[in-house]
Amino acid sequence: MTLAWSDPASTTSATKNLVNDLDLVVNGPGGVQYLGNVFAGGWSQTGGTADRVNNLENVYVASAAAGTWTVIVGGFNVPSGPQPFALVVDGAFGTTALPSPPSVPDGLVANAISTNRIDLSWTNSTNEAGFDVERCIGATCTSFAKIGQVAADVLTYSDTTVSPSTTYRYQVRAFNIGGQAYSNIATATTPGAQQVQVHIADLDGSRTASKNTWTASVTITVQDANYSAVSGAAVTGTWSGGWSGSASCDTSGGTCNVTTGNLAKSKTSVTFTVTNVTASGASYVASGNVDPDNDSTGTSITLLKP
Repeated sequence: MTLAWSDPASTTSATKNLVNDLDLVVNGPGGVQYLGNVFAGGWSQTGGTADRVNNLENVYVASAAAGTWTVIVGGFNVPSGPQPFALVVDGAFGTTALPSPPSVPDGLVANAISTNRIDLSWTNSTNEAGFDVERCIGATCTSFAKIGQVAADVLTYSDTTVSPSTTYRYQVRAFNIGGQAYSNIATATTPGAQQVQVHIADLDGSRTASKNTWTASVTITVQDANYSAVSGAAVTGTWSGGWSGSASCDTSGGTCNVTTGNLAKSKTSVTFTVTNVTASGASYVASGNVDPDNDSTGTSITLLKP
C-alpha cells in the first residue's frame, strides 16, 4: 500500500517543512494494524508512531493473512486544503503461490588480493532476485553481517573494507520473495602491511675555514624505495678522524645537516659515517645507500681541510 501527495510549498522559516500531514493506516484480520513507514528489515511492523515528516508513506506486508484488509487515509493536519492524494494497493491476491526459493549459490571462493582488498566469486544459483554478501571477522567466527548486495547473475564482489593481517569469513545469500539460500563459507587472510624502506640518497660535504680552525658540514638526503623525499627521518652518525663524536639531525623535505665543532689546522681531514636512520612505519636499508655525485659511499663521506 502506497500513499503519496503533492504537499503545498513550505517557508524557509518553518521548523518542519511538511505542511499537510496525511496518515496511511492499514487494518488487517484479527485486529492487526500497520502505520505508514514503520519498517524493520524492509517490511512493515505493528506498533510504532505515525510519520510526521514525509509526503510518501508505505505499508509492506510480507505474508498477508487471509481475510479483509482495510486501507484508511486520514488527514492528521491539513491547514492548506483540500489535499488531493494518490493511493496504490498491490500484492499477491487470492491463492497465487509464491515463487520457489532460489537454489544454493555454489563454489564460493575468497582471495586476498592486497592488504585492503578481498575478491569473492561464486557459481550462479537459480530463481534468485539478488545476492547478499555477509562477513564476520576471525578464523572461526559465526556472527555474519551483511556488507553488500549485488544483482541477480552478478557473481563477484570486492570487499575493500578489510584491514591488513586479518582473517575474514564470508557467505553469500541468494534471495527472492519466496525465500533464501546460503552458499558455502569461504575464508581469506589479508597480508601484513608492507613497511616503507628508506635509504641514504646523497651525502654532500662543505668546509669553512677561519684563521686558526676549520669546520665541516654534511647535508644528508633520505629517500624511500620510490626515490621520494622522506621528511621526519632521524639520522644518526659518528665523526672520526679530525673530529670525534656522535651527531644527529631530522630531515625536513628529505634533507638535514650535521656540523663538526672547530677543528685545528693540523687536522687534515674528517669523516662522517651514517649509523642509522629511523622513520615512523619505515625500515632503514643501508645496502640501498647511494651517492649520485660519487663523492661518498652513500654511508660515509670524508672531507679534506680547506
